[in-house]
Amino acid sequence: MLHLTEIIISHNNSTMKNLKTVYLHQNKVTLKTIYVGCGSEKRPYDMWGRSAEHKNVIKTDGVEVKIVAKDMPVKAASMLEKQLIKSYGLKNLLNKSINATGFAGHSKSQQAKDAISASRAEKKRLDPNYGRSEKTEAYAASMRLLTDNQIEAIIEEINTTLPLGTTTALELDAEIGLKYGVAASTIWDLRSRKHRYAKYPQTLTRSKIKGGWAFRLLQEGETPLTHNPKVKSKGKRSMRRITK
Repeated sequence: MLHLTEIIISHNNSTMKNLKTVYLHQNKVTLKTIYVGCGSEKRPYDMWGRSAEHKNVIKTDGVEVKIVAKDMPVKAASMLEKQLIKSYGLKNLLNKSINATGFAGHSKSQQAKDAISASRAEKKRLDPNYGRSEKTEAYAASMRLLTDNQIEAIIEEINTTLPLGTTTALELDAEIGLKYGVAASTIWDLRSRKHRYAKYPQTLTRSKIKGGWAFRLLQEGETPLTHNPKVKSKGKRSMRRITK
């Protein structure tokens, strides 16, 4: 296995376009090389678009960037990247395939695509949450429906907690949403009796106080106030001179 610290090969050809940089990511704790990459000059330091496993190492241990070669033509960079992956061993790296290159404009072979698909399918089989980003989970939570029993329990919790003034409405929305596995916006809709929850009678109202709003239970015959009154802005008066 190769043990590279920092080997820089530069072609120094300013007339060539689309030059690539070949780099390594090393685990800062174990000092082991975990990834071989190829991309633009900025790509080695850009942690966006990495795999879930890669991001986990970045978050927990951190990575150190080692530049192997820079200012390389696309084909030469691709060959060097593949050689390095083979040298370190694909099983010892976070790379998905030997033939998968790390820059745009270079298509993967069908064999590489099949290998990536098989790898992802196996990882998803072992971990049902594999590949689920926070955005995907947030969207799934926003589409998740509450049962009637859950709705009754949540309304009771809101009615009991908000009048105490110990937490804000938005904080409570987030807390209850996390508890029931739904988005905070879903709890906001329920608290405000909006959309699919409009059929439930409103039970809370609020009044303006210094520094915010105070929630309390509705009195009989009282109209709930759930939002700030909409103030219609006055349009600009026409400056045209009216002539007879």
